[in-house]
Amino acid sequence: MRLLNPKYIKMYEVLKKSFEKNLPKVLLTVFLCLILKTVSVLFVSTPASSYRNFMSEGFSVNLVTSTALFLFSLVIVNIFDFGLVHYLTEAVIKRDSSARGIFKGFAVPSVWAGAVLFSIIEALSFVLALLVLSSSAEDIVFFIFRGSNAAPEMLAFFKSIVISFAYIAFSVLLKVPFVFAWNIINENNREKLFHAFLKSLKLFFPRMFHFIGFAIYINYKNFILYAAFFTAEIFLESGILGFVISFAAFVQLLMITLKSYASRPVYYYSLLSVNGLVKVNETQNDGEEQE
Repeated sequence: MRLLNPKYIKMYEVLKKSFEKNLPKVLLTVFLCLILKTVSVLFVSTPASSYRNFMSEGFSVNLVTSTALFLFSLVIVNIFDFGLVHYLTEAVIKRDSSARGIFKGFAVPSVWAGAVLFSIIEALSFVLALLVLSSSAEDIVFFIFRGSNAAPEMLAFFKSIVISFAYIAFSVLLKVPFVFAWNIINENNREKLFHAFLKSLKLFFPRMFHFIGFAIYINYKNFILYAAFFTAEIFLESGILGFVISFAAFVQLLMITLKSYASRPVYYYSLLSVNGLVKVNETQNDGEEQE
């Protein structure tokens, strides 16, 4: 059975109606979730990075412990990812949701299993980035800075930037086919992990570019505004106006994050709705009924 694709305009209307009355609250919750994810990484990266100091002081490095801590931080981050999808799904369907929803994944065994799988994918992405760019990253940086007298420290910094971008690219490429897995598990937390990932794969691949196009469609204005504010920051001196411009740029980043995460439940349920695969009752989104 070939499924029909939902229309961008109608999905965008669903997105706007979902957050028009409680946008500040939703943005604060998204910000809180981002802080928690950052703290989760920093909490384990501090002891991991201290191992380098131990080496200089004659201590041995426990590579296994360091790797385990890093993977555990990725698991926690991915559980918060599920929580954010759950929170925004509630906001889309019920027009309201509680910030406590971002912690929901910690009580669901299948979310832990899914978070472990996503973390393994991200770890493999990092390894791939190192294998592919371990030598070529340096060549790329030297090409960019050819003819300049850049300090070795700057060259090393930009080499790490190149590898980081490669890691993000590999991570997105490997994870995006399973973009609906959290929605499927959120819908039925007894769903077997393999089935959730397989279902996401089947739903995503035939409409990969359609979904990516929708993410761009709902975010392009925010990207333009962020680029404008970011450019203005470069030419403005520090002061009240500079602070206002910086805050405006930060709000646009939050909006991009919110819309990117919210695009998952909006697209997922719109796709099911236009194909008659989900019943939309009066308590759910008006926008879904229009689909």
